[in-house]
Amino acid sequence: MSEKNTRNLRMLPINDEFLVDTVAYSRWVRSEAEDADTYVRRRKVIDLAQIVRSVIENDLTESQRTMIRMHYFENLSVTQIADKTQVSLSSVVKTIRRAEENIRHAVQYVVQYQYDMRNMTVLPCAVREALVTAAGRYGRGTDVADRLRRLREGECLSLSAVSAGTHIPQERLQALEEGKSLPDCGELIRLSAYYDVTTDSILKGVSA
Repeated sequence: MSEKNTRNLRMLPINDEFLVDTVAYSRWVRSEAEDADTYVRRRKVIDLAQIVRSVIENDLTESQRTMIRMHYFENLSVTQIADKTQVSLSSVVKTIRRAEENIRHAVQYVVQYQYDMRNMTVLPCAVREALVTAAGRYGRGTDVADRLRRLREGECLSLSAVSAGTHIPQERLQALEEGKSLPDCGELIRLSAYYDVTTDSILKGVSA
């Protein structure tokens, strides 16, 4: 086990030796189970998400930035955004579309380089995936279910990948992300170890 993971384990408020072993194993599975091609693809999306976030913060107009944040980072529908901002529905749709176009224009050569291709038909899908990932990484979850979903999407992981790394059934993970149930103590420890976050950040949305 790496020195970093050992140090983090010592900080966990756990006395049960079995649970400590579970945390260590969960972290080991995540590092070992992912093949090189999957990791490289996932890192491409995460790297693009970081660039997209920078574009949102620095290259969009104020109205575009506000509505993109509300739509992707706060998970609001266009109708909810129109109601909240007192702007017509058609204007909200146009503003979000224009913002997405500006983001695509700003990152098109990055995507072309990442995927080593001249055909840019992949650009809209790549940007949409990066926006979802950026929202997961930098948005604030409203509750436990939303925070778990954002943690997974922020790492560009599938439910099956998280299930393999935590040994929590995929159906159970989906139920947790849909807010149909809350994680029990063992699940909470495994998930916090897998995502390398504190249990409080999952339960309360706060960092240590």
